[in-house]
Amino acid sequence: MRTLTPQQYRDFTAGRDFSFGGKPVDGYPGGMGFIGSAEEVRGISTVQGYKEALKLDYEPSYLLEFQLKDPAGLQNVLEAPYQEFVPGGRSGAGYLEYNYPGIGTNNIVKPSRNWSEGSLAKRG
Repeated sequence: MRTLTPQQYRDFTAGRDFSFGGKPVDGYPGGMGFIGSAEEVRGISTVQGYKEALKLDYEPSYLLEFQLKDPAGLQNVLEAPYQEFVPGGRSGAGYLEYNYPGIGTNNIVKPSRNWSEGSLAKRG
């Protein structure tokens, strides 16, 4: 599971490839690629609920549930340059969290669902 910006969502629906690995940081030029476990958040029914449950400090516009083509790139980093980072493979809110450095649309298979603003309504 990953949040997308409005531009990333437009690129995704248009079939354009893009990276959603996050901001470049030392050692991770394509971003650290924080992703969450979709199984753990299945009971959350709104974008606002997702924000609150994961204690995000930004307003997510879109959520994307996907499957990795090759999970061999998954990592659990020991440190990150973010104040809210908690070592140990869990988010600050206690949900499973992984890293897939430099992740982009070329690393995923067609998603099972993608959800839009507000309601997480199923699309496609």
